[in-house]
Amino acid sequence: MKLRQRGQQLGTPVGSVESLKTQISRWENGKVAPGDFHRQLLREVLNVSDEGLGFAPAGVSTALTSPLSLTQALGRAALFEAGSTAHLHHQVEAIRKADGQFGAADVLEYARNLLDETTQQRRYLVQTGARRELAAVTADLASLVGWQSLDVGDLDRAWTAFEEAKSAAREAEDNALRSSPLRWCTTFAA
Repeated sequence: MKLRQRGQQLGTPVGSVESLKTQISRWENGKVAPGDFHRQLLREVLNVSDEGLGFAPAGVSTALTSPLSLTQALGRAALFEAGSTAHLHHQVEAIRKADGQFGAADVLEYARNLLDETTQQRRYLVQTGARRELAAVTADLASLVGWQSLDVGDLDRAWTAFEEAKSAAREAEDNALRSSPLRWCTTFAA
C-alpha cells in the first residue's frame, strides 16, 4: 500500500497491511478520525488537502456546536451501561499484548483512536456507576498510550495521555491507576 510505503520513507512504521485496512475502514465509517501523522500521509499520497479529504481545516474546532449534536452525544452515551466495560478491558489487553509482540509503533494509532472514543464516551456519560467504570478503563488505556507515545519519542502526546490518565483515575477513584502517569509526570517535570 502506498500509505505504508510513504510511512516507511518517512522512517515511521504505520502498522501491518491488515491493521491499516482496519483503520481505513474505521475512518471511512466515521468511527474515528485519523491522527495528524496519518492525515499527512493521506494528503501526500492522495495529493489532496484536509478539506478535500473531508477533515476540518487546521484551527477549526470540531467541538459540538448545536443542541442537536449535544443531544445525540448524550443519547449515545446513555446506551452505555454499568458493567459493560469488559469488552473495552479485552481491547486494552489485546493492545498491550500486540505492543509487546510488535512494538508501540504498530499499535499506537489504534490505541490512540480507542482512547479518543472512550474519552468522548465518558465526557457525555451521566450515570455515576457506568462513568466510574469507564473512567477506570480510560485511565488504564491512557496510561498505556502515554508509555507507547514515549516509546516512539512523542513527548507531547505522552504528556497529554498521562494527563488524561490522571484525570480518569481520579474520577474512577482508583489510586493504583494514578501511580503510573504520576510517576512519569513527576520524573519528566524534575
